[in-house]
Amino acid sequence: MAIGLATGSILIYDIRSMELAKTLEGPASAAVSQLSFSNKGIFLAAAWEGQQTCHVYSLHKGFAVSEIRQAGQIVTALSFDLYGGFLAVGTSESMMISNYKNW
Repeated sequence: MAIGLATGSILIYDIRSMELAKTLEGPASAAVSQLSFSNKGIFLAAAWEGQQTCHVYSLHKGFAVSEIRQAGQIVTALSFDLYGGFLAVGTSESMMISNYKNW
């Protein structure tokens, strides 16, 4: 389970113990605007208010992070496909699809 904060941090909780497992720091102090888990919880995508980037965290690789940049456009939507291999990143003007091999 993940909770995005107004400070830009993301709290990851272990659903079994309901204890805080990890705190992830965002790229800016802007509020977290979008969170999306892949279907098996392997990846977590996050976006922040007013930011042109989103981060994809690999939860099975020690929270390794990859950045996806939308040049000149603010990220407004994130959604994984049914199998968790593709991520749609939306803005007010366009959409881009990225696959897990790029994360």
